[in-house]
Amino acid sequence: MPDFVRLRRRARFLLVLCLLFASLAAYGWFWRAPTGAGAATSGAAEEGDLEGFRKRISRAGQAQRLRVLRRLVRHGGRQAVARVIEMLRSARSEAVRVAAIEQLGALGSRAAVEELSALARGDQPRLVEVALRALGRCGSREAARQLVELLDIATVPRRQLFAALGEVGGADALAELTRLAQDTDEPHRRAAVEALGRTGQAQAVPVLRSLAMKSGNRALQRTAVAALGDLGHPDAQRALLRLARGGQSSVSTMLRRQAVAALGKYTSEEVQVFLGSLVKDEDRAVARAALNALGRSDSPLATRALAGALQNPRPELRLAAARALAKAGDGEGRKALLALVGGQQGAEAARALAKLQGPEARQ
Repeated sequence: MPDFVRLRRRARFLLVLCLLFASLAAYGWFWRAPTGAGAATSGAAEEGDLEGFRKRISRAGQAQRLRVLRRLVRHGGRQAVARVIEMLRSARSEAVRVAAIEQLGALGSRAAVEELSALARGDQPRLVEVALRALGRCGSREAARQLVELLDIATVPRRQLFAALGEVGGADALAELTRLAQDTDEPHRRAAVEALGRTGQAQAVPVLRSLAMKSGNRALQRTAVAALGDLGHPDAQRALLRLARGGQSSVSTMLRRQAVAALGKYTSEEVQVFLGSLVKDEDRAVARAALNALGRSDSPLATRALAGALQNPRPELRLAAARALAKAGDGEGRKALLALVGGQQGAEAARALAKLQGPEARQ
């Protein structure tokens, strides 16, 4: 009898397991886009599925539509793109339309890019802006080509279009942004320079370095230096180090300070050591920029440099070092701010402490 019971339990277990695998297989088949010969014979079935989906979604509320959108993108495939586009076109709620546009950017297929490009040519500012961002997220050459074509349409917002070109990257986008950044007649030239910093490509470094040193436009120079910081490329780091070291007649004090601030986005040991050497710089603005940059790093080298700056004879630099350490959660920074409260920089030290939490701040 015990053997019979064990056999029955084992049979039940195997039956449940078979049913589970069958369900998973059917679920995967339902969402999988057909390929090869199967795609040629399933066109009518897909049309029928899409029609059925259209009827079901027409009765769904906003919350349910948003859940369906998220599920579609998780599964991906050609059917998912077609259904997201259907939801986008049939939706009356702006929230659903915005969500559908964002999901098309995540899917990134050719059909998704074509739909987004058509939306970017539309007359609804909110949807145009979201469509441009989504095209940038696609990251494909086709998306870059569509964005370049949009440059010829006067109604497309330039700043958002440039940002999307920087996000999508690639040779085509880089070439257009380089041209726009050097075009003195372009009203949104600084936006093109900012977008170059988002490309992450080494080819942008010579253009940005030249604009930083030779443009003659201080606002454009600051933007170019900041873009070198955003670029995150080793070549951009080397360019910023050269600017921050100065020593050239073409490098102004303002440019040097901006370069030091931009170096705060790089975390290499070379940068940390260099910034640490600047905390005693004769130019107080440069020293303060170095302290602020070090405060954005959690490396031991940065912490040691900031701790050493607490002994700086200049009170405003001691305050900058203490503030940077305190923001990083260092107890010495909090103590140093408390010590400064009764001195020349007392008001600023008190304001810095008020923004922190802990027993020292409550005192």
